[in-house]
Amino acid sequence: MNTNSGANPDSYTAIILFADLVDSSILSHILSPIEYNNIVKHFQKSATEIVNETLNNAIISNCHLNVDVRGDELCLILALKNPDDKKLEELVTTFLQIAIRLKRKWLLVESNEERINKGQSPLDLAIGIHSGPVIVTSDRRFKPNSLTLEDVDTAEGYAINLAKRVETASRMGRFSRIFITQPIYNRTTADFRQAFDRVDVPELKGIPVVPFIYEAKGVGHFDDRHFAQISEFTDSEVEIYEEVVSANPGAVWLLLDLAHMYFDKGNYEEAAEKYQNVLNVDPDFAPAHAYKGRAYFRDYWPKEAKAALVRAIEIAPGQARINHYLGVCLRREAVIALWENGDYREAKKLFEQAIYYHERAHRIKELQNMELPWALNGLLWTIAQSFDCDGVSTPFDLDRAYEKALKQKERLESNDNLKFKLHLILHTAGFICLQQAKRLKRENKMRQHRQKAKEALDYLNMAKRELEQRDNNPELKPDSKGLAERKAEIIYHIGCCQVELGEDAQGSWQGAILTIVEPWPPNDVNRVLDCQYWLKDERLFPAFSSYKSENLTAFR
Repeated sequence: MNTNSGANPDSYTAIILFADLVDSSILSHILSPIEYNNIVKHFQKSATEIVNETLNNAIISNCHLNVDVRGDELCLILALKNPDDKKLEELVTTFLQIAIRLKRKWLLVESNEERINKGQSPLDLAIGIHSGPVIVTSDRRFKPNSLTLEDVDTAEGYAINLAKRVETASRMGRFSRIFITQPIYNRTTADFRQAFDRVDVPELKGIPVVPFIYEAKGVGHFDDRHFAQISEFTDSEVEIYEEVVSANPGAVWLLLDLAHMYFDKGNYEEAAEKYQNVLNVDPDFAPAHAYKGRAYFRDYWPKEAKAALVRAIEIAPGQARINHYLGVCLRREAVIALWENGDYREAKKLFEQAIYYHERAHRIKELQNMELPWALNGLLWTIAQSFDCDGVSTPFDLDRAYEKALKQKERLESNDNLKFKLHLILHTAGFICLQQAKRLKRENKMRQHRQKAKEALDYLNMAKRELEQRDNNPELKPDSKGLAERKAEIIYHIGCCQVELGEDAQGSWQGAILTIVEPWPPNDVNRVLDCQYWLKDERLFPAFSSYKSENLTAFR
């Protein structure tokens, strides 16, 4: 990482992060020099490790980078010449990742662990992040431990002073004490912005006009494409985090971090409880309602899931992810009403509601120019599934849905950042083909029906392979319960294709049942199976009866 320096300084756009120990002056006064030095060393080690690990995982080139860890302060400046908006957005996300990881890491240092074990509040960090113009020029500086001078590239500018003042102001924060300015806020994705609160900062020392400033409540889970889920969550460290939130229920950022961690590990009940703890502090925080609803949904508590998601929509109607979650919830409700109760009127109403929310999620995604492959996928899937309920109004028909699925497949295959979602659109394309095959059969076009059924089977087998490859990728770390749900549904549809092709599907359907129940404890199996719409398919009854007879304890 370097910059060209000459006689005239070059203008750059910089992202600047300052982090500092809260109450360091008081600590240096009341502690012995050795005790205070130990705390400073712990900070320096944490800051150095986090910056090194995070920036080494980012794609950064042709920039000026300055990392200065001195005393109890970290100053990080990354300056680029004529960067495009996409690169700035990626780097802003990287800096937010550094901030949240540094907060986590700091709680685990020896000084804080000792305080936590004594029942004391941990020492905290204040963090400020700003973006603005700087110049990069070469200055003569002393070499370390020497009177020899050398040319060193440095960044200078008002933006750096402002970032430092924002870090100082962040000590007044209520949640994470991570403050960002408007230029940073504007370069975050819409999914991030819902986690930032405007704060009233009346003045900043030496700054004539105070910019808009926001505090992060949590930034660790809102965009799984940009924000790698690097974490410090080993068992012993989770225990320390739990002690911190128990003593400090207002630590919303850490509560969210813990909730996401439990969710990612498939512990949905614990995740929902943590999201509720966030809502106890801030009842109108839409992301906590949304993620609580998602946790309930994945734990197969549909009524609780729907209630949480409806509340999230009331607070944040323009958020793509929340609209998508509610659409998925309503779709499952519709299929259960149709397949279990034969209630076409209720199913039609629910399908239309689900399509409305999925279409809204997709439109929000398009308007905000976000790469959210699941937004369109949810809409396409729901349109295909509503085919089983005659008379449902949709934005377009099965054939148009199939065309859009193929275009989405091409986009994901050509984008390395999104390939891990390829199984979704392959499954959807296979399901649409299956529905098209059923339509052709009704029309007595048997040759075309068989071709479509084979095409559907090909897509579904590809989806299964992609999902299994994702399961074997340690970087993606899909939870076993979520993986089982997706894989079981694919296997069920493979069985449906086999039936359309005149083959025996009972083996596939037995495999689907065994797949969905495998990661769940026996006490939960009944609830899990009751929420699988595909188990309402009467063709599965022999496979289901066989499973029940072999696993009687689960059904007592």
